[in-house]
Amino acid sequence: MKLSIYFNGLLLCASMLFSGQLFAASTSFQDPATSTWGGWNRGDFGTVYVHWEEFGDDDGMGGFNQTNDLSPDAGFSGSVALGHHITHNPGAFVTGGGLGGNIYTFSDTADFTTYTQVAGPPGTIGGGGPVTVALQIANAGTDLDLSSVVLDVGGVATAADSVTLLSSGSAGGPFGGSTWERLFLWTIGSDLGFYQFDYNALSSSLSLDAVSIDIGPAAVVPVPAAAWLLGSALIGLIGVGRRKEAVIA
Repeated sequence: MKLSIYFNGLLLCASMLFSGQLFAASTSFQDPATSTWGGWNRGDFGTVYVHWEEFGDDDGMGGFNQTNDLSPDAGFSGSVALGHHITHNPGAFVTGGGLGGNIYTFSDTADFTTYTQVAGPPGTIGGGGPVTVALQIANAGTDLDLSSVVLDVGGVATAADSVTLLSSGSAGGPFGGSTWERLFLWTIGSDLGFYQFDYNALSSSLSLDAVSIDIGPAAVVPVPAAAWLLGSALIGLIGVGRRKEAVIA
């Protein structure tokens, strides 16, 4: 009983200490409407957007310092049926108010799963064609193990096609440390319907600040006008050559 009271008191103190340390908003996260990888608006039919800036709002089970969150507080739109974030560490807790709402672990290596489910039949996203999947993560303290960030594609843990560092800097506050915001991109052949991401820290003391997921039709890369002109010119030259051959014959 005394140990339980002591442990809960320690968590409460840690929550207060960390409440003002870490940044509250992911300022560098990209929007598909203005990005090179997107081309759609959040909320459009056939797209998915879920985004957590503060964790622990509602895990559906109640309790103090719950870290499983079914309520993406910063964004939930498009053809999405569910957004769910799970922390697999029993010692993890949600930091306090103010600039809090992060998930932090003192002594164990943070291990997370975030998933979303599409509301609609297979092919809702991308109309049966290729799909772009964007995962954006903001964290502080200890960094992510980048090799651990995977998307489950047909039961296969699949690394991102590209990883972009959007920003990094000092976390500030009494504990110091660094902050990172990254974009992970996948292009897959068709809509999965259920998108599960797994990722973990390099070691203890990671603070998870924000997670955002965008899913939509893969961008069609336009053919430059110069390429069309070159192609037309080549076709014209071929036609001229054939006419000359016909005259000689």
